[in-house]
Amino acid sequence: MNLSKYDILSCARLSFDFSFHNKEKSLDAFENYETTEDSGTVFLKTKSLNYAAAKTELARIYMLIKQHATTEWDNFVQVNLSFDENISKIYQLNALKLILSTNEDVAYNNFPDRKNRVGSRSVGELIKPGINSDSVRLSLSSSIYAIDLSKIAENTVSYRYIGGKDYQDKFEVSSILIDKWILDLYYIVEYPSYTAEETEKLSKLSKTENIDDVFVSYKTFKDKYNKVNVLVDLNPIEGKENIFWATIKERLAVAMKSLAATDKKMTINYDTDEGRLQIKDAKLYGVSGLNDVDVIDCVISGDVSHLSVYYCHMVNANADFCDFFNGCDIMKSKLYNCYLSDGCTTNDSLIDGDSTVSGRCSNCTLTEKVKYTKSAHLKDCKNNATKI
Repeated sequence: MNLSKYDILSCARLSFDFSFHNKEKSLDAFENYETTEDSGTVFLKTKSLNYAAAKTELARIYMLIKQHATTEWDNFVQVNLSFDENISKIYQLNALKLILSTNEDVAYNNFPDRKNRVGSRSVGELIKPGINSDSVRLSLSSSIYAIDLSKIAENTVSYRYIGGKDYQDKFEVSSILIDKWILDLYYIVEYPSYTAEETEKLSKLSKTENIDDVFVSYKTFKDKYNKVNVLVDLNPIEGKENIFWATIKERLAVAMKSLAATDKKMTINYDTDEGRLQIKDAKLYGVSGLNDVDVIDCVISGDVSHLSVYYCHMVNANADFCDFFNGCDIMKSKLYNCYLSDGCTTNDSLIDGDSTVSGRCSNCTLTEKVKYTKSAHLKDCKNNATKI
């Protein structure tokens, strides 16, 4: 169906999911909407509306948030976009074309708090050898990435790029982004063939080596990761690679895949006593699934679990079952089931689950399950934790 841009926008239907922090004791200002509250964060849902009504609703809620609430780095707006099936069969879209054609720079530049965060991770991370439309659909049918296809059977696609501190002051850019997503989604379904630029991207991917082939030998690894210094018990592996490579290559492959770090300089030591990798002196931005390693003197953002962390700066991360020791500085992160030692400083973060806090926390939210010790120093925190 060949529609003008005006007609495409007019035919779209939109609903929104907001999160924010209420400044008042009650939610009376938002009584006309479906709201829930959890640990100081309010979640608000709207009904599905036509394009014009939805834009009016978006402006109204932004104004209510300005007057009665605040937004911080962890707050967001989820935009749920749909068409009537006779206008566009969204459920037939080529998910690979969707991510190839999505330009995320404008969204992340205007809403930088949303970058590298669970719930709004870049869909560009999925563009790698072996990718196809089915694998993309599966990956996006979750709450991890900035585009969510979990309701595509209902002819709906969700976008989670909007959010962060004071997002309610950015109505104009929010409106522009929404218009772009509506038009892009319609054209992707209406014209499913790949553009020349998209075909070139896929052609380059088909010529990219399989990452598993890189770890066949230490030589093939160094050919690919020439900035990574590999040690065994703090000594260079050179001359001992025939002894140790078979032992460490699988662990190394898992770590490097999670880092996506072909151009990053770092040192990785294998501790034979602990049977554990130790990553040092690296800038680990946007990691995905890094786990079961020690991290020393690094900058970290992304999704991590079961780490022992020393002298690191962590920002915009989601950490689960991690231990943070002396010299760690954590900002704008979500920490679940973690231990924060008395040498650790945490700011503007959510601490949840079976976590224990012994260090300094400022402007953090500590939920009911959290415990804090007598050495903990809590400043300007929303503290529902238990002192032990």
